[in-house]
Amino acid sequence: MSRTDTLNDNIANGLEEVEVILRRQKRLQRGIVSEYVDRGRLATSAAERNIMYADISNEYSEFATNIDGWIGKNVKRTAKSFWGYARDDIDGSVIKWGEFEEDDLPNIIESVIPETTEEQTGGENRSAAILAALLWLMKTASSTAINEGMLSDIASGTAHAGGLTDIASLIWSDYESTGAIPSSISKATAAKVAKKMEDDLTKIAGQMFYIDSAGKKWTADNYFKTLNRTMHAEAARGAYSKTAQKAGNDLFVIAGGVTGSSRKYPNDPCDDWAGRVFSMSGKTAGYPSYSDVISVGVFHPNCVHYMRVASNEELK
Repeated sequence: MSRTDTLNDNIANGLEEVEVILRRQKRLQRGIVSEYVDRGRLATSAAERNIMYADISNEYSEFATNIDGWIGKNVKRTAKSFWGYARDDIDGSVIKWGEFEEDDLPNIIESVIPETTEEQTGGENRSAAILAALLWLMKTASSTAINEGMLSDIASGTAHAGGLTDIASLIWSDYESTGAIPSSISKATAAKVAKKMEDDLTKIAGQMFYIDSAGKKWTADNYFKTLNRTMHAEAARGAYSKTAQKAGNDLFVIAGGVTGSSRKYPNDPCDDWAGRVFSMSGKTAGYPSYSDVISVGVFHPNCVHYMRVASNEELK
């Protein structure tokens, strides 16, 4: 199997695995809501609703733990493959996998996570997930009183203990200002309002949304697709380069990937750099440094180019 095929297969497997986690998260959230509805006190007890919000929030913490495990498993899988490719390319001995796994793999895993996953999936992200669960409940609830209770909680902020914060306030204030939320709500009206609010939430952020280190908001699907592709590619590059450098190599070629700008990635900087040799340390005269490569946008998010040790023919 080629290196490109290995990387693409690992990316595909990683995406399948995270989609299972996301489906499970949504199913568990709705299961919690359904359980509280079945108890029959959700419409009349604000305390009962607050416990439900806390349970949804706690489930979201478990979700963060599952994402941590998914990242670690997938980064290790790709890193081991490309450690092996480095071993195949290099004359002489290379660091054993056991040593690499202990000394270098933790740093690679840490490098592919913008922040700790609990921080990345906390705060407003947790709030969006709770709000999504409440809007689903409003659309499906059989009781007008439940609907009015949900809207009251969102409006008054009593759901804050469960993590319902800025995203709910943002949506609610818009509806209050337009008079779209009537003071007394029937089941049909509540379901219609909830659907419209959920549509607006989707436009803003999706069922769950994630904020990267630059403050950009991503929908859950796009966030995890990008994270999945990027973390596998960075694991491949990191494992290969660290192994090769420890064996004394400094000159690498940008290889693999998808070269050629498209409507999705116009003016892709990789177009001009694929196949070029660079110096990882920046100390080999006559070659651009790794810092030069990064500064022009090569190895950007979603980029699946990897690197390999430059051959003698490529150095001529």
